[in-house]
Amino acid sequence: MTECVAELIRANEALFMQQIEPLTVYQMNLLRAIVSGIHDGFNERAVRSKFDLGSPSNLVRLRSALMERDIIYSELKRLYMTDPVFSLWFRRRFV
Repeated sequence: MTECVAELIRANEALFMQQIEPLTVYQMNLLRAIVSGIHDGFNERAVRSKFDLGSPSNLVRLRSALMERDIIYSELKRLYMTDPVFSLWFRRRFV
């Protein structure tokens, strides 16, 4: 990681902490899945089990809640993190 990116992450760490503070365990787990490279197939039993995502109906609520907070977005039925710097920070801290 370049020094510039590391500095950008450090400068935004307080903001990133505020963003994740109100999230549920299941919402955090969905973010872990996304930053781990899973962008679709969340309803598959193996993915739900590995990342402890709960039931398929719970996934709809998780996705909606994170999209409302503008943390993730959907493109062609795949989920991605909205902010690439937040994604890097989250991966370093929680994966």
